[in-house]
Amino acid sequence: MADIQEHLQQEYNLLKQYEEQLRTEDDPRRLERAKREVTRQREAITDYQREMDELTAVALPTPAAQAAAQQAQASLDALHAKVDRLSQQLTGAESRLAAGQTAIRDDLAAQRQAIIDRVDLRYAQTMQRVADQLDGQQVEIVGMLLAAVDENRIARAEAQQLTRLAANALQSLQESQPDAAEWQDLRRLLAQNTGWAQKVKLTVPLVPYLLTYESEIKIDTAGALKQAWRQLTAALS
Repeated sequence: MADIQEHLQQEYNLLKQYEEQLRTEDDPRRLERAKREVTRQREAITDYQREMDELTAVALPTPAAQAAAQQAQASLDALHAKVDRLSQQLTGAESRLAAGQTAIRDDLAAQRQAIIDRVDLRYAQTMQRVADQLDGQQVEIVGMLLAAVDENRIARAEAQQLTRLAANALQSLQESQPDAAEWQDLRRLLAQNTGWAQKVKLTVPLVPYLLTYESEIKIDTAGALKQAWRQLTAALS
């Protein structure tokens, strides 16, 4: 009974640490670990209860034995309650995490839509496919650069160089992937007779997308495009 009591106290202390951690936890991996711990604790409680029942059945009905059994049962009941509370906290933490992830997705979708809203309606469908491929950090940088275009903070020479390098990269991709009609469509998009500001707004979301295919773009084109992109973002950040 003394050994069981000691183990129960250790389990209780461990669960208390998990309970304190879950108050602010937002890491899915740690939540999953806590969930596994709850499952393990429920199994341990069952084992301790069975062991205690076996000991009680064979123990002499002395006041000391009865007191020890009552104390161990009280610890088991406390452990049951702690596991139940931890389960509730886990459910709340998972709901909080899911809500946070939904908010992040919604915010990213809004930022992507802001990129589409800046281009001519004729190009919206094509640029939507591009924007959907950008991650959160890329979308943030693209948004910053597009705002700079609206505020005339990007020099025309820099803008034209970026568009030219992007067109070269598209040509390289089309040559290395002849069946990829997407690259031909994007080349036509940049070649259309639009104003330079509109060309920049079409080019800026394209560049981080193109650089993900760096290994398939000719070395000179990829290197020059990456350098121009870094210089532009560094100058405006």
